[in-house]
Amino acid sequence: ADAALTQHLEGKWSNVRLIVADAVQTDLAALGRFDRIVANLPYLISGPITVAFLQLLRDPATQWDRAVLMYQAEFAQRLLASAGDDSYGRLSVHAARWTRASKVRDVPPGSFDPPPKVDSMVVLLEPHATPPFQVADESLWTAVVDGSFQQRRKQMRNTVPPAAARLGIDKDDAVAVLVDLGLETERPEQVAPARF
Repeated sequence: ADAALTQHLEGKWSNVRLIVADAVQTDLAALGRFDRIVANLPYLISGPITVAFLQLLRDPATQWDRAVLMYQAEFAQRLLASAGDDSYGRLSVHAARWTRASKVRDVPPGSFDPPPKVDSMVVLLEPHATPPFQVADESLWTAVVDGSFQQRRKQMRNTVPPAAARLGIDKDDAVAVLVDLGLETERPEQVAPARF
């Protein structure tokens, strides 16, 4: 089916370059800057593709203006979630750093043929004009956010120090910082993105 689609689309629009490749394996930054992303993403790989899209926003040379993406509804809720919501997790935090996510519409299974066994949702991602908060150390930021949500119900004094230790940060020092910030007994699911 892919080959048939490729043949139909090749050369159809003069301002469109058709790239036939695995979206997860492709170096998106090497494609240069593009304005819009519009996709019905394969649900099983929505996470890696979305993370790749967010990473493009780190560099002005690869920033995009808008993404309209269809996801499995359960996954979409993670992008839309705020601290305290059941769906809130590390994807919520990473997405909130770079974009404002909003729901466009629900898409019921009957919209497809054959209908899937899951609900879908279209989500709009709009990059912030300026990031809502700054991150001084990318490696530490990623380690703390991702490490915190590996055990989302545990207090941060139990999740952040081991994550920071993988970067050579003393566990006692990590706990001391959490205490100073009043985060030692917080659970990551309750912590807003900027507090991370």
